[in-house]
Amino acid sequence: DDSAPPLPGRDGENSNAVPLPKRDYRSTQEYIESRDEALAYYRRRATKEKAGSVRKAKSAKEDAQMTEESWKNARSQSVKDRIKQKFLKKKVETMPVFSPWMIYLITYAQLIVLIILTYKGNFDTIAFVPKFVAYNISTLVTATGSEISSFYEPINFWIGPSKTVLIQNGAVFSPCMRKDHIIGARYRKVFAIDKLSRDGCCVKELRNVVRGIYTNERKCNDLYGPGSTFYPQTCLKLRNQRVVSNEHSACCYGLQGHCQLLTLPDCSKIGGTYHRNRTCEQVNCLGILCGFGGLEAKAPRMYEPTDPNQWWRFFTALFLHHGIIHVVIVAAAQIYIGRRIERSAGWLRLFLIYFVSGMMANVAAAYANPYAVTVGGSGGLAGLLSVLFIELFNMWAILSDPINELSSLCFYLALMFVIGTLPGLNNFAHLAGFIFGLLMAVLLLPYVSFGKWAIRRKRIIAGVSFTLLLILITTLLLFFSIVQSSEFCPKCDSFNCIDFLANYCSKFRPTQASSAALYSGQESAYYSDQN
Repeated sequence: DDSAPPLPGRDGENSNAVPLPKRDYRSTQEYIESRDEALAYYRRRATKEKAGSVRKAKSAKEDAQMTEESWKNARSQSVKDRIKQKFLKKKVETMPVFSPWMIYLITYAQLIVLIILTYKGNFDTIAFVPKFVAYNISTLVTATGSEISSFYEPINFWIGPSKTVLIQNGAVFSPCMRKDHIIGARYRKVFAIDKLSRDGCCVKELRNVVRGIYTNERKCNDLYGPGSTFYPQTCLKLRNQRVVSNEHSACCYGLQGHCQLLTLPDCSKIGGTYHRNRTCEQVNCLGILCGFGGLEAKAPRMYEPTDPNQWWRFFTALFLHHGIIHVVIVAAAQIYIGRRIERSAGWLRLFLIYFVSGMMANVAAAYANPYAVTVGGSGGLAGLLSVLFIELFNMWAILSDPINELSSLCFYLALMFVIGTLPGLNNFAHLAGFIFGLLMAVLLLPYVSFGKWAIRRKRIIAGVSFTLLLILITTLLLFFSIVQSSEFCPKCDSFNCIDFLANYCSKFRPTQASSAALYSGQESAYYSDQN
């Protein structure tokens, strides 16, 4: 009952009895019933209060005695979760906090390198769509008529140096790093020249002007047709004797070791390197493009590097970028993400995760797009982003809103892949960097364990991650250096580039020229590989 009945009492009874106001009872029986009802009520209330006090005391005692070792024996799952959450928070709060200096050092180095390259090399044309250029090479008249040269003018809407400058300063470019099967087959087909054929000057008089090209005797008629004359000496010597009016020599151009016999003005028009009084068979165009040595050629095949082995480009390319816009985006993102990671994980873990992810991302990009120029720290940045995913799952139990944090990370990841469809960037590098970052994070990040099983589980996962890491590294390097088949996914081009305009991606895609035409003296100045 909510209201307590009055407790009757009389003189001479128990002193604990509560005296009641005087009232008249009709009978003794009425008095006894009223007294018994009041006594029963107070007994029930006293029993309830005592039971509640006992429960409170017992709960307080259980909470006080609950420790890291005894939480497993608790029957209530809510108590388990509460104790575990308190323990994890305490562990996280006691973890060391590091000063983020390594990520700043990496970013400053990338900015300084871009400033130096910008100062050394001229900017490419700033545009979003390449411009098609075609012109007559009036000084080269072959048996089929005047030679017409055409190419896509190299552009860089990232506002930065040309691809040639990037290659000559350490960008990832497969032909400089391995003995490329496709380029090697092209060389062997194009330069299948009769050993008995002599080198010299092919001369023909056209419109009262005597013109000459330094080539071999077998190709003389192909270049100038019937009526041409071959002299077993250089065109320069004949020019000094006033026999020829101009001189054609080897001109190296493009990004795949292309060569054509041109005059110096025509070679300059297509941005080539002119080699006076030399044929294409005598010039190592690929070695000149790559630079840094290590791509020497030996006689008689002076046109083909013997053993390209500039593997260090996988590392140096992380400090190069396509331009100002590119480096600003990467620098801002990696400082924002890398600073958070370095504070909790330290500089050494960040260094290993960033550079292992970045270098293996470059390997994947070079395998998927072997004739594209790969630069930038976006592969390492993808690796750092994956670390945030691992940290989120490790701390899921103590975060107030983990779903919101997961949504933010997924948005950043999707944004990275959207940006990766722009020209010059490579989504295969982003994907590989993210995967290697996940494996490195599982292997290296500090982990808050709770109980013996959690420690054992952490060791098992780390062992599996290390095994997968070794398998993936070995597989990628073998595929890049030996297999060299980039046609594993013919329809994956849309993963790297989206046609914002009609045939937009085809103007940027590195392409192989026809092997039958190259170096024959009859080819046009194929230049789309410069983009």
